[in-house]
Amino acid sequence: MALFKDKIVELNVSETYLSADVIVKGDIAVKGQIRVDGCVNGNISEAKFVLVGKNAKISGNISCEKCRIEGEVHGNIYALESVQISESGSLNGDLKSSSVNMEQGARFNGKCIMEPAVK
Repeated sequence: MALFKDKIVELNVSETYLSADVIVKGDIAVKGQIRVDGCVNGNISEAKFVLVGKNAKISGNISCEKCRIEGEVHGNIYALESVQISESGSLNGDLKSSSVNMEQGARFNGKCIMEPAVK
């Protein structure tokens, strides 16, 4: 008699979460999505989607497909598809993406280059 059913569940979405009490010193390479609510002192690369939470602080570069900034980023951002900076978001660094959206109240200090996505 089997105690467990022979059923395999396959997850298609990979998400990494760094909570508010987490401090990372070093680079992060993630293949899926990442949400940062803590502090990162290093680069984030290879992500499909990066969400920088309202209380998050990132000191480093971000390389991804899509990015939404609600907290603070001190570094450059390269996003293949899009970057959104919310009204509470702050970016101090250069930005390169094919689509950029900034809500009223967003802070951005840097250079912006918009080019079509290369696939």
